[in-house]
Amino acid sequence: FFKSSLGMFTFGALIGFIFFVLFCGLAIVNPTYTDWIFYSVTHDTAQHFIGWQFFRADSTGGIINGLAYPVGLPVTFMDSIPLLAFPFKIISGFLPGDFQYFGIWAIACYMMMGGLAAVLMKKIWQKIFGNSGMLLWQILFVAAGALIFVLSPVLLARTLYHSALAAQWLILLGFILIWDADHFSKKWKFIIAWSLTLAVTVLIHPYFLPMI
Repeated sequence: FFKSSLGMFTFGALIGFIFFVLFCGLAIVNPTYTDWIFYSVTHDTAQHFIGWQFFRADSTGGIINGLAYPVGLPVTFMDSIPLLAFPFKIISGFLPGDFQYFGIWAIACYMMMGGLAAVLMKKIWQKIFGNSGMLLWQILFVAAGALIFVLSPVLLARTLYHSALAAQWLILLGFILIWDADHFSKKWKFIIAWSLTLAVTVLIHPYFLPMI
């Protein structure tokens, strides 16, 4: 299990999940629970939720028609995480009126951060020690590294305050793709993987694009 990248990712994701539950609880993950958005220290998330509600109610493509009349406002400008806003818009008729996805997104970001950090730490271990060394020490090394990333003050500060910017795992994904660039059998496969990463980055928040 721990010898594969998938196993390490799952291990790191579990670390992220456990820390999120301990730090934030699971109540905010409930898609119909919105009180935390308006009655806590979240601040900007209220704007993002309102943007989602306007986008859901009346939009054309990625433009919210009900804001900045008569031109409309791109959903990106409301920081409503278009990567989620678009698919949820499609099925919005089946969703409750007070549906919010920012809690789900928050826990997903912690799991992605922990998982990708674990994969990266495994690569660092192998770069330094190769395949030698006790598996237990490798697991402890990976767990400690993943926990450091999960405990990042910047991640903690953004998770509930500005949900889209909790996607700092994108930076780790960029590191891993560059690290493994030579492992792609064809250059076009790497180009596709990198292009998809950039596309996902823009659909989360363009803020990350210069970093990637």
